[in-house]
Amino acid sequence: MSEYKLQQNEALIMKNERIAQGKSSTLNDELLLTNLNLIWISKGLFGKVKTIQRYPINQIKVFEDQPQIFF
Repeated sequence: MSEYKLQQNEALIMKNERIAQGKSSTLNDELLLTNLNLIWISKGLFGKVKTIQRYPINQIKVFEDQPQIFF
């Protein structure tokens, strides 16, 4: 889990280290699911962390049984 520090009451549920943004062919990003947050870690070409975006689970809306997150 590069650069993201879990909160004291937060537990990692799932992790994927090969995520691409949009139509990008580079699979550099990470996606983490915890009991509290969905975390997207955007990385540069050589793996350096560019941004960390945190989406609290309790703020993710569901529309027609599909989770909705807008960037």
